Amino acid sequence: MTHCLLPALCAALLGTAAAAAPLDLVRDFDLPVTAELLREEDRGLATMLLPIGPAQADGVPTRAMEGHIWRRSWRVSGTQTTLEVFAPLRYALQAAGFHVDYACASQACGGFAFRFGIDTIPAPDMSVRIADFEFLSASRSKDGRALSLLVSRAGGAVYVQAIERHAVLTADAVRPEGTAPDQAPDASPLGAPYAPVPPAGSVSVPVGLDGLRDRLLTDGHVVLGGLEFQSGSATLTTGTIQSLKDLATLLRMETDWMVLIVGHTDTVGSLDANVVLSRRRATAVRQHLIEVEGMDRSRFEVAGAGYMAPLTQNATADGREENRRVEVVLITP
Repeated sequence: MTHCLLPALCAALLGTAAAAAPLDLVRDFDLPVTAELLREEDRGLATMLLPIGPAQADGVPTRAMEGHIWRRSWRVSGTQTTLEVFAPLRYALQAAGFHVDYACASQACGGFAFRFGIDTIPAPDMSVRIADFEFLSASRSKDGRALSLLVSRAGGAVYVQAIERHAVLTADAVRPEGTAPDQAPDASPLGAPYAPVPPAGSVSVPVGLDGLRDRLLTDGHVVLGGLEFQSGSATLTTGTIQSLKDLATLLRMETDWMVLIVGHTDTVGSLDANVVLSRRRATAVRQHLIEVEGMDRSRFEVAGAGYMAPLTQNATADGREENRRVEVVLITP
């Protein structure tokens, strides 16, 4: 059932996205073919609270994302473990371009507090064993889809829950005037740290701005996508970088905001050297915002954290690359 008090308005807002189907987890994402669909809810235009971290004293941190929402659950009979069902789904989502924003298992999620702090389909259509569940939140920047996946073995079967969000507006709705269909505006790079959340009021705001704004207001910081630094280097690619273009546009809209640009490194080299290098990277980003985007230097402060705040381990090349990053932190308001 679609929950919408003004059907005509909702149809106009949703456009062709209203007719789009949720992901086919059985056919395209390696959910076992023996999976029995227990519940499918089309909630229409609604808000999804996407979990983005473990349970804390004041609840589970979430990101509010408006869009077309589906809630579905399945039961997989047999002897498969939770991870045997969960892992192929995770790999298939990543292969399809989804970026895993947060993932955890059982007690690492926060156990009881996490399980009862997130949106969960009630029994008998979903069953969760506190000591045996896997969870992930993922998003795909190219189309604004987001997904939370909860898998648990309980009562002799594995239960799977997927809560899915589609962007409210289609790409056609936000295409700048005079742009041909095959010349869509630049999107955030695949795997960018904020998914494009189309604006609720005006289609003139570029795709991605609301996602950036929401994460700054909710989390206080955002990793800037599309920035590439080789190990030991503070050289930034020249030309337009979409995440910095979005940040500049947002700061022009929010004229009282000031932000801190923070550089981060991998663990190659000493801490002192990496603190210096990370600050140079933050400074390079600020210079790009000033010279390319025409921003006022007074809107930014810079800092370097070296390797003191990694996103992941540094034992692999992929891990080190992920840790070489620059974040923007909202100082005011």
